[in-house]
Amino acid sequence: MSNQNNLAVYGLKFEIDIIGRTVFDMSKIMGKGWPKGFPEKIHEDDQRIVQFKKPIMNKDRKFLNKAGFVVIHSILKMPVFSKNEKVTGILTFSFDSTRAENIFSLKSIYDCLYAHDANIGNIKFMEFIGFEQGIQAKLSKIQMDALLSKCQYIGQKSAANHLGKSPKTLEKLLAKAKEKLGVYNINIVIEDLIQLTHTRK
Repeated sequence: MSNQNNLAVYGLKFEIDIIGRTVFDMSKIMGKGWPKGFPEKIHEDDQRIVQFKKPIMNKDRKFLNKAGFVVIHSILKMPVFSKNEKVTGILTFSFDSTRAENIFSLKSIYDCLYAHDANIGNIKFMEFIGFEQGIQAKLSKIQMDALLSKCQYIGQKSAANHLGKSPKTLEKLLAKAKEKLGVYNINIVIEDLIQLTHTRK
């Protein structure tokens, strides 16, 4: 059995679509969304549960769902026993903590999982947090990173250091972002982004 939220992760609509599938079948569905070795690790955990008859907890596993958004799952797997104490099944509880993640560390996760295509990762991140202005303005990854650095640090020098750029370069990036967004004051956009960090949960 599976609920709709779990099915949505795999881009499926009905429980019947997941019944009888192995973790390796699901890996084919997920494609590049699952990191290398991900299905093998799940299979190994299942085998350990059967062998040692004890539950396993995996915290904060990070991957991309079928729609390309980051998912942070904690999974509790528990053995199901028959009357003679033989493991006949595995009961899985999945806890999605994605929206509880700090927006800045979440951006880092998008950068990591989209290392092969930083531009798409940046768009997916902006879409996830609801930053429609940024999507429409086609902000680049470095421009978005510059805005987020200013969200975290008031001082120009501190924000630039966090970004790994000089204050002058940061100023140019913010000016370009301001131009693309078509705003009079870039601080208004920064304030809106800060607000998103408090309202998105």
